[in-house]
Amino acid sequence: MAIDFGTSYTVAAGMVDGGAAEVIEVNGERRIPSVILVEGPGRIVVGRVADDLSGTNPQAVLRAPKSRLGDQAPAVVSGHPYQVVDLVAALLSQVYQDGIRYFGVAPREVRLTHPATWNRPRLLRLVEAAAKAGIANPVLVPEPVAAALAYWSRGDLPEGGHVAVYDLGGGTF
Repeated sequence: MAIDFGTSYTVAAGMVDGGAAEVIEVNGERRIPSVILVEGPGRIVVGRVADDLSGTNPQAVLRAPKSRLGDQAPAVVSGHPYQVVDLVAALLSQVYQDGIRYFGVAPREVRLTHPATWNRPRLLRLVEAAAKAGIANPVLVPEPVAAALAYWSRGDLPEGGHVAVYDLGGGTF
């Protein structure tokens, strides 16, 4: 399974026994907004539902949590401090659990994308969030590398050919 935890949206895909990659539906969608809403103690809502509820409860929402993942200071949501890594873990957990439901089995490996410019502390926070989400030992892949590998794997690239990737994400270039 691969999870592209994006600034604006999060997408996951997987494959069974070397077959074609399939995008995993999370809460019935092929991509979910990277939005987290805290309804109360222990009640965290993510994705489309969080985005839909955000209009009536804007102080309870954290948008673009990826951009806050390296922060040492907690995020104040609904007037209470929360460690961003815990909120990101809730989002990753939803995606991971829906992937398990989709394929009927836990994946042997989970690849998690990240901006190529992230430093070690940010990468460690991503790994910590993954662990809290139940994802053990994720393989970290820089986003542009993941994109280049996706093009290469389609077989359209002639031998000796080149691929240029411009990552025009929601939060980074």
